[in-house]
Amino acid sequence: MRWSAQGTSQVNSAVETMDVLLVNYLGSGSPSTAFDAYSGSILWQAPYTANTASADNGVFYLTSQSNFGMLLEARRATDGSVIWNRPEPNFNYVGVTAVGDVVYAATEDFKLYALDASNGVANWSSKTPSYPGTPLYAKELVGTPLHTQELVVVPFGGGLGPPSDPSPGLAAYDVATGSESWVIGPLPGASPGDQLIAPLMRYFTGFIAIPTKGIAFWCDGMGQILGQWNVGGYMSGYMGGLAYLGGAVAEWPL
Repeated sequence: MRWSAQGTSQVNSAVETMDVLLVNYLGSGSPSTAFDAYSGSILWQAPYTANTASADNGVFYLTSQSNFGMLLEARRATDGSVIWNRPEPNFNYVGVTAVGDVVYAATEDFKLYALDASNGVANWSSKTPSYPGTPLYAKELVGTPLHTQELVVVPFGGGLGPPSDPSPGLAAYDVATGSESWVIGPLPGASPGDQLIAPLMRYFTGFIAIPTKGIAFWCDGMGQILGQWNVGGYMSGYMGGLAYLGGAVAEWPL
């Protein structure tokens, strides 16, 4: 072990860029903390605990609750100084993904934004699709956007209200224009009220892995479901062809 650090809360997530590791904790007991990835020394701390975070090109992009809304900030990895911020006064940010010079941010007011990474100005925004006749919250974006080579994919609906809610779905948008490319919804075989495990969605060459709490799906880049897998438990992560189900490891059936 090269180094270790002890916080006062459980670790929620960690992201890294330019040899700086940003650790985000659950709850408000420990602020998001940037460590030197090699020595473990603390470089800086944010004045809050980030709900979600992404990193690219020496910049961290953090979301934090602020006055019943959410704040999205870009901070330099080296010293934590704020480059820009983007408050959302009425709805929460539910996920952020930085890719090169674009930051994709999803909010609860049914929108996906593509922001200029240098200043936070929106290049485009798109509305989330909804199931006819369902409550507004059934079409909320519920997780971190997934970037592929040509698309940005976001989960919506499911798990936000009573069990009668529709099963979750996916919507894909063109990365350049924000135009809708395809929608899957509801996911076949997913239980009503289920929710996608958005942080575990992955893009591999030729397909997208889509885990829920009980069933994992995979689809191609055109939104066609290629198969599904009853994982028999809550998928906690995977690497290559292996999926981690709590304390068990199973082979991803590709």
